Amino acid sequence: MPNRPLPPAWVEHLFSRLAVVYGHAFLGRWSGLDLDAVKRSWGEELAGFADYPNALKHGLDSLPVGEPPTVLGFRELCRAALRDERQPPVPELPAPPADPAKVAALMAQVDRGNVRHPRAWIGVLRAQKAQGKILSAAQRDALKWADENDGAADPMPMGEFVPIPVELLPPGMRPGASR
Repeated sequence: MPNRPLPPAWVEHLFSRLAVVYGHAFLGRWSGLDLDAVKRSWGEELAGFADYPNALKHGLDSLPVGEPPTVLGFRELCRAALRDERQPPVPELPAPPADPAKVAALMAQVDRGNVRHPRAWIGVLRAQKAQGKILSAAQRDALKWADENDGAADPMPMGEFVPIPVELLPPGMRPGASR
């Protein structure tokens, strides 16, 4: 962003808007200070935003309730819009084509029952924990159960499945709802 200070007329507009929104809470903050010096400081801190008027508008549209922002707080409100503006959209990549031979071989293994051991995921969780990755509560519970029952042939108990009554579902999730 260039280091060109915000034009004084723009700073005047910001001060007018902030004074209307916050009243004495904003203007009183500068009591005893040279208001022209305060406005020059705002112009310098908001340098470069003249090239991004939508960011300034976003800052004004995003003012916090209650306490008026300082120039640094207002600058962060404006920068939030820049982050969104400058981020190019991430292109959606097409799914890689499936290799029919590999799919057939994997399906044959499933049909024969030659799939990974049902508890092979425990090794994955142990490796993630060893690498310092954060595990979810469910993953931690599963790992604890596996550690306490190492060698047990039974799968981890899951409890009884109790479906949610249809009348408690949001309308869009009920059977027959259009999507």
